[in-house]
Amino acid sequence: QLQKQREAQEAGWSGIKILEALSATGLRSVRYMKEIGVDIQKIVSNDWDPEAAKLIERNFEFNDIPKEKTEVKAMDALDLMYEKRKEKDYYDVIDLDPYGTAVPFLDSSIQALEDGGFL
Repeated sequence: QLQKQREAQEAGWSGIKILEALSATGLRSVRYMKEIGVDIQKIVSNDWDPEAAKLIERNFEFNDIPKEKTEVKAMDALDLMYEKRKEKDYYDVIDLDPYGTAVPFLDSSIQALEDGGFL
């Protein structure tokens, strides 16, 4: 496994980029970092509520998640994903877990997803 990581880094691969678009407390982001860890370049945790974003930051700190691998946003998930598409800054994984149907998020998430990425 370590040899594969070295080869990937030598080829210019620096890890996967993950978006948890509807984070609430950031629990899934914490699990990604704890369970995948070194293979993550960056995880973006987003919730439209600024208070939720503060809670995500506290949960990262409480769980010893490295700040250099995280970014916390308080945005509308659709706006965030369309913004990333416009910047051509795509994610390898987009985690959607809405309280209702995911249909309103499908177009923007597919637009922000790297070719071959996971939704």
